[in-house]
Amino acid sequence: MTNFFDKNRKFQFTIWEILLIIILGIFFLGMPLIVFNDHIDLKYLDDPSNVGSNIAGILAPFLSLTGSVLVYLAFKVQFKANQDIQVQFKRQNDDQHYFRLIDSLDKRITLYSFKATNDEHYSGYNILSYFLKTIQVRIDKRMESFSKKIFLNDPNIFSDEDYEKIFKHVVSRTIFPTFEKFKHDYLKADYDERYRINMYDIDYEDNLNRTLKELISSKFYYLPVSYIRGFYQNILNELIKENSSFFDGYFKTLDLIMNHIEQSENSVFYIDFLKGNLTTAEKIIILLYLGSFNNNSNLEKKILKHKIVDSLINVKGVKIGNVTEQEYLRHIETLLTRI
Repeated sequence: MTNFFDKNRKFQFTIWEILLIIILGIFFLGMPLIVFNDHIDLKYLDDPSNVGSNIAGILAPFLSLTGSVLVYLAFKVQFKANQDIQVQFKRQNDDQHYFRLIDSLDKRITLYSFKATNDEHYSGYNILSYFLKTIQVRIDKRMESFSKKIFLNDPNIFSDEDYEKIFKHVVSRTIFPTFEKFKHDYLKADYDERYRINMYDIDYEDNLNRTLKELISSKFYYLPVSYIRGFYQNILNELIKENSSFFDGYFKTLDLIMNHIEQSENSVFYIDFLKGNLTTAEKIIILLYLGSFNNNSNLEKKILKHKIVDSLINVKGVKIGNVTEQEYLRHIETLLTRI
């Protein structure tokens, strides 16, 4: 039964309870007026028709008031019902629109197919496995050239211990008899001179490449964010170029989903549903795509706000070197806030 008093109040009454209270009030207030009124001619009441007229005259205002109250309550019930229907209708429309967008995001994957450079065909969710594997291979492959580039452009990030390890690969010991001398001259030199030292005074064999790679891998998440964004950009460039239609459509749809979530009253459920349905490969692609320079800053803010990719702190798929969960979480936040 519908309650006409706020549910947070102590007392609540139904329509029938209110009606009963009104009728009882009429009876207990009206009857004494008839029985104990000194001005009533009792002989006049000997005629049954007169009694009826008096009772009708007394009850008429109360019954009219009762009718008015019931009409008001009926309108109030109808108004509340209409509001509930509108809220339910809006929620149903929100749900339908949201799940259509989710379905569209899923179809971006399931209906997509392409031929890779190895002449193999990929389609459906297999493309995500291919993307993830390609990203992992390219991260490992490009780390060597990335490390050399940093050693040339920003040698100050290397510690004394790092320079001792690098010094083992120096061949011009007459010019650089100690690692302190090597470090001093290398840091003092301009870019061209550092390039010359690397070309002629350091043995650029696999051992040095491996050393630089290990050193940069250990401090990757402490590098300037512009370096990391550039690194991710280089990793994804070819992948995006080969499959631009996929990435463009996928991220436009994801942006529409995030916009819908922002405007919805049911955002908590929508976010949980989205996070539960995104694969690990999708989350990694989202992070790297937004972490590069090809991104949507508004989408970045929404991804960060709703912690869409925070669960990657437990994923080792694209992590470089040893990193704690707190460090990786800080890394994600740094990427998505353009620090």
